[in-house]
Amino acid sequence: MKDDMDDDRHLEVSTVAVTVWTPEPTEHEPVPEVPPKSDTDRTVLRLKIGLAAAIAVAVALAGALFVVRHQSSEEQLVTEAVAAYTKAWNAHDAKAVRAAMALNGTFSASDSLQQMPMFTAYSGPELERVLNKLFDAGVTLETTSRVLIAGDHTSRATVAQKFTYTVYGLPVAEDGLSQFTLQAGEGADRGKLVIAQHLWWRPRPPSSPSMLWILES
Repeated sequence: MKDDMDDDRHLEVSTVAVTVWTPEPTEHEPVPEVPPKSDTDRTVLRLKIGLAAAIAVAVALAGALFVVRHQSSEEQLVTEAVAAYTKAWNAHDAKAVRAAMALNGTFSASDSLQQMPMFTAYSGPELERVLNKLFDAGVTLETTSRVLIAGDHTSRATVAQKFTYTVYGLPVAEDGLSQFTLQAGEGADRGKLVIAQHLWWRPRPPSSPSMLWILES
């Protein structure tokens, strides 16, 4: 075979001119700066916050007023008597506590309503000693529920309360129930109710810290 027979297998390559179009660079538009808040804007913001807070307080007061207005006159008398008595405790004012009580008023504490109280402090030197001991321990008395009475009878009331104090350096918080016996006041307290008996009941085992630890210290 002749060598020139291989010529038909040769590839013929042609050059083609290609033009590539590239977009012209565009300038980025600057991002507008946010102008700083003026004193007027800040004042408006403060006013809005203050208005929101005022509305919240008004709603809370309206709720409290609703409860008070829907209490019967008997419930209001009992609630006022318990509030005056509790306020005197928290002021650590033995004289004010006695003033909120009947002349023969007593204070008792118990671990069980089915058993005799752990102690009973009768009006006079014993009540003075108990109050002063508890006040020295930094006692506070907090009402944690609404005062409950049986029907329209103002002689008996029950309310959840919490005693807190410190004994032997140990902070104690006792949740329990206060059962009050009330009677009509006399003299300057005429038209009001006073506490004839305060029975504090705590549903806790006797081995846990109690007011007896204070009184025996």
